[in-house]
Amino acid sequence: MAVASVALTGLSGYMQARGERAEGIAQSNYYNYMANQNEMQAEEALKRGDLQSRLIQDQAKREGKNLKQSQAKLAASQINAMAASGLDISSVSSEDIASSTYDTQREDELALRYNADIKTWENNTDASYKNWAFRTDAEQARYSARNALWASKIKYRNTLLSTATKMVGQAALFGASGAFGGSTSTQGSTGWLKGYGSGTPKNTMDMRSYTAFT
Repeated sequence: MAVASVALTGLSGYMQARGERAEGIAQSNYYNYMANQNEMQAEEALKRGDLQSRLIQDQAKREGKNLKQSQAKLAASQINAMAASGLDISSVSSEDIASSTYDTQREDELALRYNADIKTWENNTDASYKNWAFRTDAEQARYSARNALWASKIKYRNTLLSTATKMVGQAALFGASGAFGGSTSTQGSTGWLKGYGSGTPKNTMDMRSYTAFT
């Protein structure tokens, strides 16, 4: 019974230690999974930002091309209108009108390009921030994964040490009480036989008493 009790204590402690270790590993795996997800999202943020920036620039190019075409049509219509009204298209006033039209076209093109560049910058900045935020979360998750694993190792060792200490204590207690099949005291040399020297009974009454206690 004593051996079974000590063995049960050892088994219980070992199972507890294994459970704590398994829990730590599971937590570590979860945090590593979250870190992987954050790292993937960080990369996706940059890819989406780059794609969006290209779309913005491509759209600006298309709009710029359409603007030039419309401006060319407008300039041609103005020249035709001046020619139809009898104005000399090589005159100073005609050149001023054409120059003013060109300046307006150029300003529109610059405004279009400026707006596209601003949108691209904002988009790239947002993508960079998201990438940083996801990577920061990933680093924190990796840190938590390492801590969970380390903490589980400490719990595992501490539980085993605590279990071993309990087992030693139980063994000592059962040994002192004779639960392991023996006794740590000798009745023949102590207690009620004190004074008989070697503890050998000297008469029949003593023999019956001696037999009863041995």
